[in-house]
Amino acid sequence: MKIRKANIIDALAIAEVRVDTWQTTYRGIIPDEHLDNLSYEDAENSFSELISKNNCFLYVAENEVGEIVGFAAAGAERFENPYYQGEIYAMYVLKNNQRQGIGTLLFRSMLKELKQLGFFSVILWVLAGNRYKKFYEDHGGKQIEFKIMNINGFDAELIGYGWPDISRLNI
Repeated sequence: MKIRKANIIDALAIAEVRVDTWQTTYRGIIPDEHLDNLSYEDAENSFSELISKNNCFLYVAENEVGEIVGFAAAGAERFENPYYQGEIYAMYVLKNNQRQGIGTLLFRSMLKELKQLGFFSVILWVLAGNRYKKFYEDHGGKQIEFKIMNINGFDAELIGYGWPDISRLNI
């Protein structure tokens, strides 16, 4: 497994991971109509823009044949939380590639990059119904905040997991 920084030519593969993982992970949490209307093209455009920005970064996980099977994105905290400087915006691994340590590799890569950029506290938001939220707890995250956010026309309950001092983590 190879973890590396994403580049613009990765946008479609990242989009495919994002759409496919949302459709398998969030079915029953997010309305089916929303999940069924997700498109690779729209997601590719979004990720092309994100990769081009200077205020965030993305990493991808490639399998042994060079296929992107996961990604993570992070940067500065977006919601003006005074206690957390950095934020992991997204982290997804295709279902057939989960439970192989890929999420942990991506997570550690995000923390290392955030730390190098001078962010020593990190927050990450997950849907309250996400069955994989234990992953963040197992990696030292503490539930610190709850909020409702409108995501494309529906209100989603989110849980904020925080790491107040990543300099103390063994990464």
